Amino acid sequence: MGDNICDIQLFLEYLKTLPQESKVAVLFEGASFYYNQLYYKLILCSLFNIKQIVIITAENIKDHVAKRAMLISKNYLLEYQIYETISPKRAELIYQKLSSKNWDGRYLTKLCNDEDDIVRYIRKLNDIIDVLYSASYGKGFENHYADILMERGISDYTSKKSIGYAPYYFDEGQKEMRSIIENTSFSRALRYSIHAYIDMYFKYLDVSNGTMPENEASYIQNVIVKVPGSEFDGYMKDIINKFVIYCDFHGLSAYCEEIKVLNYC
Repeated sequence: MGDNICDIQLFLEYLKTLPQESKVAVLFEGASFYYNQLYYKLILCSLFNIKQIVIITAENIKDHVAKRAMLISKNYLLEYQIYETISPKRAELIYQKLSSKNWDGRYLTKLCNDEDDIVRYIRKLNDIIDVLYSASYGKGFENHYADILMERGISDYTSKKSIGYAPYYFDEGQKEMRSIIENTSFSRALRYSIHAYIDMYFKYLDVSNGTMPENEASYIQNVIVKVPGSEFDGYMKDIINKFVIYCDFHGLSAYCEEIKVLNYC
């Protein structure tokens, strides 16, 4: 989730919709300036349906050290330093974790012959985001990424046959995901972010019975063509094909012409 107070309140609203005895883990990016809010609003919250909550905060070392005093004083802090690259030992640990969760057989085994081959492939990817994506060919990886901000609204729609909170949750999700797509700090995960964004938009159109506006179609085409075609896998191509077909059938063909010229679909 993003780094503002609104995200915390939005997440609290989502927690209230979960079933009894729920165990929850949540990631907040750039969270050091909100450690106090996270402590008082989430760690100390007493929601009757939440059995356990783990809050993961990602932050650069300088800002984290400057703001961590309160969490240390309350004994609510475990620190881990994350490295972007993958060492041989870490590759083995990643494989063991994937294997224990039955993730290794979904896609990695289609690329690799045995355990040693998978470990070598993880080292070759050298990026945990690419590893997680490849472990399931992307399927399921982006669902948590896109669905959380819409689930409440879709639930309201299903139960009340009205659009309910869906526009609000979609608007929040759209802002968050656009900020990720446009943030160069996340450039190595750009194709995953774009896929999740397009997928979320189509889900919202299904719920709202709406039509994609021209400015949105233009935005999606512009972000798609930022990614080199060599980085696309079958999963990414599927969502691009869905976008192109939608544009062709809804008078938006002008907003997928560049995609066709580049042979991205």
